[in-house]
Amino acid sequence: MATWNEISSFIKTKFTIQEDSGNCLKISLQTVDLKTQAPTRTQTLFVFRNISNTCGEWVQVVSPIGIIPLDKTEIALTKINNLTFGGLIKIDDKHYLRESLLLSAISPQEILQVINNIVSFADALEDDLCGGDIN
Repeated sequence: MATWNEISSFIKTKFTIQEDSGNCLKISLQTVDLKTQAPTRTQTLFVFRNISNTCGEWVQVVSPIGIIPLDKTEIALTKINNLTFGGLIKIDDKHYLRESLLLSAISPQEILQVINNIVSFADALEDDLCGGDIN
C-alpha cells in the first residue's frame, strides 16, 4: 500500500519534473520517432492524485494525444479497446490517454510500468492519428 507522498517522491527520483503543484506532477519524456527510431520526440505526461469521497484516493496517469479528427475517432477507440490498460478521454477539444489506479493497491515500482505504457501508446496514437509530435 502506497501513499501519494511515496508515489510522487519515487517518480521524482526517476524523472525530471517540469512542474509540481503538490497533487500533480508534469513530466516531459523523450520517446523515439516511430518511423526513424531516432530519439527526437517528446511526450508530456501528468501524474496526479485524485481523491474521491466514495472511492478513496487514486493516482491518474494522463498523456495528451491531441485533437483526433472525427473520422479517426473510431480507429482510436478500436486501438485502445485492444489494450489491457488506459482509456480515451476528451477535455475540451483534445484527447488524452488515461489510466486510473487505486492508490492503496499499487506500489511505487508498479507506477513505472503504467507510465511507460501510457507514454508509449499515447505517443503512437498521436503520431498515427494526429500526424506527429504536437505537444
